[in-house]
Amino acid sequence: TVPRDIKNRGRDLDQVLNQYMNFVKPAFEEFCSPTKKYADVIIPRGADNTVGIDLIVHHIQDLLHRSGTSKCSVRLSRCSSSCSGTLSR
Repeated sequence: TVPRDIKNRGRDLDQVLNQYMNFVKPAFEEFCSPTKKYADVIIPRGADNTVGIDLIVHHIQDLLHRSGTSKCSVRLSRCSSSCSGTLSR
């Protein structure tokens, strides 16, 4: 995040924005964004969305309980903290 990069990493606002525009955003668009079309569920805000994650966890637990197995064919994919988590089968 911008405040973290300024405070903890000693960068100024121009450096943070430059890194975002030249590295973070292009990497997201090349690697993370295209995977969304394969997702059954997209969790906005990724790991910060504890309500969304809890709903998915409970749903998976219900599926496992109903099927009587401890194996599940659901994968959770996260690109980074700036990328939404994607859930696919």
